[in-house]
Amino acid sequence: MRLDTADVGRVGCRRPPPAIAVEGDNLHVVYAMKAREGPGIFLSHSMDRARTFHSPVAVVYGERPGLASVAAAGNFVIVAYEDPNTTPTRISIALSTTMAHLFEYREVISPKDAAGSEPIVYSDGKRIMVMWRRAGDGTKFVHRLGAVR
Repeated sequence: MRLDTADVGRVGCRRPPPAIAVEGDNLHVVYAMKAREGPGIFLSHSMDRARTFHSPVAVVYGERPGLASVAAAGNFVIVAYEDPNTTPTRISIALSTTMAHLFEYREVISPKDAAGSEPIVYSDGKRIMVMWRRAGDGTKFVHRLGAVR
């Protein structure tokens, strides 16, 4: 099944792989693509076990979309991503309290002094943990913890 047919890019297998989160009958898929209005990271979700998907929502636009991760708990959805609008590439998050029908809050969460890559996000709807690799640390991950208020 195609989630999104608006991709005008021609990158094929060079595209960053999608990430998914499943909770009950809900499936959230976050992915990078070049839409008509510009390249970025997008999210589409299904509320019926992947039979149908809602229209995609932009998480962030930027010329260098990279890896992303998604977590969901009820109406709360969080996406952590390699921010295509920072130099060096930093890790940002986008939060939704409407099951990803729109993202109400965005923030850069990694330090200014080191590039970040390969984000992983976890949330149970009350707590958030985001991990990522910091440039120069080899295989080590760093993390930030937070609470949903």
